[in-house]
Amino acid sequence: MEHVIDGIKITIAESENTKKYAHLFTYESLALLSALHEEMNHERNRLLNDRFFLYRQLETGHVSKLVDLNNEVKQNWKIANTNSALMRKVDICCAADNDILLKRLLQHPVHASDGLNIVVDFEDSMKHHWDNLLNGMSNIQTILSPAYSGVQVLPGLSFRIRSLADSEEKVLINNEPVCAGLFDLVMSFCLATEIFNKASITYYIPQCEHYMEARWWNEILLLLENFAGLPENYFKTLFIIETLPAAYQVEAILHETLTRTLGMCAGYRDKITSDLRIVTKKVDFVLPERIHLDMQNPYIADFAQHVIAVCHKHGALALGGLTLNASGKIDDVVDAKVLKNNDDIKTQQQLGFDGCWVSHPDHIAFAMEIFNTLNQLQIIPDGFYDTPDMLNVAMQPVTMEGLRDNIRTAITFLQAYKEGYASIILDNRLEDVSTFELIKTQVVQWYQKGVVLDGGEKINNRLITDIILEESDKLVEVLRTEFEGNPTGELGAIFNTYKKAALDFEQMIVNSVSSDLLYEKIKCFIRKKILTKIYFLFSKC
Repeated sequence: MEHVIDGIKITIAESENTKKYAHLFTYESLALLSALHEEMNHERNRLLNDRFFLYRQLETGHVSKLVDLNNEVKQNWKIANTNSALMRKVDICCAADNDILLKRLLQHPVHASDGLNIVVDFEDSMKHHWDNLLNGMSNIQTILSPAYSGVQVLPGLSFRIRSLADSEEKVLINNEPVCAGLFDLVMSFCLATEIFNKASITYYIPQCEHYMEARWWNEILLLLENFAGLPENYFKTLFIIETLPAAYQVEAILHETLTRTLGMCAGYRDKITSDLRIVTKKVDFVLPERIHLDMQNPYIADFAQHVIAVCHKHGALALGGLTLNASGKIDDVVDAKVLKNNDDIKTQQQLGFDGCWVSHPDHIAFAMEIFNTLNQLQIIPDGFYDTPDMLNVAMQPVTMEGLRDNIRTAITFLQAYKEGYASIILDNRLEDVSTFELIKTQVVQWYQKGVVLDGGEKINNRLITDIILEESDKLVEVLRTEFEGNPTGELGAIFNTYKKAALDFEQMIVNSVSSDLLYEKIKCFIRKKILTKIYFLFSKC
């Protein structure tokens, strides 16, 4: 599909689903998208280029440049949305293309007035495939409609869009891929305005790394309000603080969006991954295995309390990160996981958060019971505002089982991802793209730094290769047992996908590919720009 609006060419990838959902791409949505892209994409490119150089400066863990905020940011200002009714107790995330779960959540007996919010997700919980994206957009138009769902009073609804760094290669504007987050923002707005009946729309902004990026998003939203004839600050925002740079920029990011923001979410899993990817040359920075990376760990708790302290100082909500444990089938295992999940929720409330994210509808009731007040804005943790330490980690022994658990989870997730799933429940834990990235970067760190397991084995090429082979064989054997007595011609193909996933993960770790994934998009972007300039110069000769 190709359109030309005000001299701007918009090319949308051809597919059966593109034809099926062609009605989603209205003149208004494409006009808004192209106008915003033309106005703001140059600045986006500059911000991404700045990221590359910032990461290089932070490799040894020196963050002083990020902490140096101007006096205006440090004053006792308040966000514009602060009031006695500011409440958001429980957020639950649902992939935009998961129509079954989305409809179930819309019919949940708890509503927005009680503090429940559904986050329609275009990021981590949905595989970024063009058809999935189109299905998700269609769901916004149909399932969120009260006439379809049968629900006259909708729960609270937000959209989590993709990030500044992500590009949507299926949508080109003047032959350049559009920012994926911008595409999600414009399309969801255009499809949801009738449903929301001119009420404000809230967006979760992920992976923001600097206050200048927050300014970019704020300007995008302001332009969209102007283009659409909406009042200023019609759009509300919540930023997910999930990278090392953002952890030190919480106050500056909040200040940039103080007229439209509601608060911040402490995305500690992604923040761990960010730390691992950026701080590669700090000798004493080695993380313990995942079982120790929870809210009881000072490394996580310090980060959480810093977010709480900054947000509450300025009257903004602070929301806890997603709990990892999910419901399952084996009673004794489920009981243990539920207890751990409940402990995580209690700890977040005790630290001072105003609400939390949950991974499963079964956890909503308990979380609502724990977060039983309007908010906790009066709690401002001492010692976490002026001098935060985001890299204060105490090394604990890494066990063979911990290494095996990471590898087994990574193989299983990769296999599911190849089949089209962006989240799975494994060993009664929710595993998604963010947890896979955490596992991958953690194993790479152990490998690169030659960590010695508590049993004396050094993590090296041979050990990782042997464990990957053993764990993939175990997974295949489990499948063979499950299919016993139920022969199918697809069994061999399934085995092959597990073996392929194991091989892919081995390449990521042994070749240390993921150690540079943080820079990959930016370097690719820079190379494209350089090649474009070279081509332009030679074409003039």
